Amino acid sequence: MTLGDFINEFGEAYTAVGRPPLEGRLVALLLAGPEPQTLAQISTALRVSKSALLRVVRPMVERGDLKRWREPSSREHSFALTDHAYIHDLRVQINSTERVLKAIQAMRQKKLDPHSHAQLERQAEVSRQILRCLTSIVSPIEKDQEKDLQNHLERDWDALPPSRGRGRNPKKDLSPKDLD
Repeated sequence: MTLGDFINEFGEAYTAVGRPPLEGRLVALLLAGPEPQTLAQISTALRVSKSALLRVVRPMVERGDLKRWREPSSREHSFALTDHAYIHDLRVQINSTERVLKAIQAMRQKKLDPHSHAQLERQAEVSRQILRCLTSIVSPIEKDQEKDLQNHLERDWDALPPSRGRGRNPKKDLSPKDLD
């Protein structure tokens, strides 16, 4: 597989899950290419304009998927993937599953026929298992990611912290016992 094929495959995979194809292409480039890279290098490699690239880069920085900083000798920002850039997708899945579970719990309060009640109970159990599994994976990674971000901000003289409250849902600490 060539680098171009790899980049295109990531773009198509991201499109399949409702994400911008350019985001997938950017992730592929940073995974397989030299890191860090400037916006100019990335736009040249992906053959897209800087403004199109910025529409994808900004939310990725805000989510914590990308690190952005300037070297003292340069006016250009450099970009690199965080160690756990994929965690956002799992966090979205956790948040969606929490919403489903809350809706199921609200419906279970109503008087329903036994068949409907049993179906809701089965779905609630599956949702709780999903939350337990994903939370056990995501929580330690998010803690490491927070430490990595703090180290990055302390180490890199001109690092830009991601904006809080934009582009992502607030994180909740969930332990498996909270899900029962």
